[in-house]
Amino acid sequence: MYCDLCMGINSDKCPNCGREPICIPCPDCNGSGVVAYWAMHRKTGEETQVTAEAWECIPATAAEAYAKNENYYRLEAEKCETCNGTGEIYVEDEL
Repeated sequence: MYCDLCMGINSDKCPNCGREPICIPCPDCNGSGVVAYWAMHRKTGEETQVTAEAWECIPATAAEAYAKNENYYRLEAEKCETCNGTGEIYVEDEL
């Protein structure tokens, strides 16, 4: 049975039935925020979460994965919400 929102197409990221990403402490701002890495299987279309090391090793596009006969290619690397991948944490001044 599929969810009414995603119909099972994008179930990993569906806000209704999707699983929560396994986030790791941000290496840029020493754990003040978190990051997550995602990959897509080029044959099945299934999204899966991968480690940062694996994400760096897999092809960047589906075309590259096909040319290298690899099964996975990169999707997104969710950036840290605290530093946005810069390592610098900005605090807004309160009035």
